[in-house]
Amino acid sequence: MQPKSYQAAGTRVPALVCAIGLAAFAAVSRAQTLNLTYSFTGGSDGGVPLAGLAIDSAGNLYGTTSSGGAYGNGAVFKVDAGGEQVLYSFMGGADGGTPESSLLVDSHGNLYGTTCRRSKRLRHGVHRG
Repeated sequence: MQPKSYQAAGTRVPALVCAIGLAAFAAVSRAQTLNLTYSFTGGSDGGVPLAGLAIDSAGNLYGTTSSGGAYGNGAVFKVDAGGEQVLYSFMGGADGGTPESSLLVDSHGNLYGTTCRRSKRLRHGVHRG
């Protein structure tokens, strides 16, 4: 996917642009040019990313979507120079689902996050992946 550029009107540009239940995230340069980095389809790649992005030491971006993924219960994704990759799709069972918070990346590259959906065995889970 080729990045698309949009000229920003002001000094504050949101990093997350939501429309019609799907979303995209973008990078803003010093020249206030908004570059569309990835646009979610709402399908297996995820949809409705409600939280911020985490970045690792290599510059890779990580985030969650509250819906979509392989099972429709949200996903954890990574975006690097090669594009977007789903790292995990929530099944909505013991693993929870509907993640709505940002991820944390530790110094070893482990990702930590929480889920919102309750399950029979796990309530509002904290996950490490």
